[in-house]
Amino acid sequence: MTSTTTKGMVITAALVALGILTLSTLLIPPTVYIPQRIAAQWDSIWRDNLPKNCSAENILCAPKEFLGCVQIERTPTGWYVRRWEPAANMIRLPLAASGDCLAGDNAMWHIHPATVDPVAIYKCVHNSIMCNFVTDTSIHLRFYRDLSGDDLETLWNTPGAIASLMTWAPGYTVGAIVWRHKILYPAKVVIQ
Repeated sequence: MTSTTTKGMVITAALVALGILTLSTLLIPPTVYIPQRIAAQWDSIWRDNLPKNCSAENILCAPKEFLGCVQIERTPTGWYVRRWEPAANMIRLPLAASGDCLAGDNAMWHIHPATVDPVAIYKCVHNSIMCNFVTDTSIHLRFYRDLSGDDLETLWNTPGAIASLMTWAPGYTVGAIVWRHKILYPAKVVIQ
């Protein structure tokens, strides 16, 4: 064991003994807490990126991702989103977004906008083996609920980044964190 590791273990043991840290804070991954007002802002951004002028016949309407730079405060009781701002020099594409964040930002947040999913159904006549192919004229959205491998790789390769959050629909945010020198996905995310 190196002397740095030994010093870290001694400091951790002292903090536990003093009641400043508990074993659960050392063993249980932290929860990311998002204030309701910030979650509502991201829900609004997601809604603004819904496909426009789309129909089941015209699916060539690609919404674009949006990237935000986030500051998360780490405490023994959890990780708290304190502020966010749109990334500077943002480039928005249908399946990616990039931009620049300030030195004090330690997390990123983006949206996975829904895309139009054309649904074709068979309309069958009762007691008949004859079916007519009919296209459903309503709009169905395809949701992308998970962080992609590229999202996780970006988190891992971004110096100083400790979390990546993603809103895939209003009220639905998932996240990954860097904890104990590993990517933890999915991380527990609570909107409060």
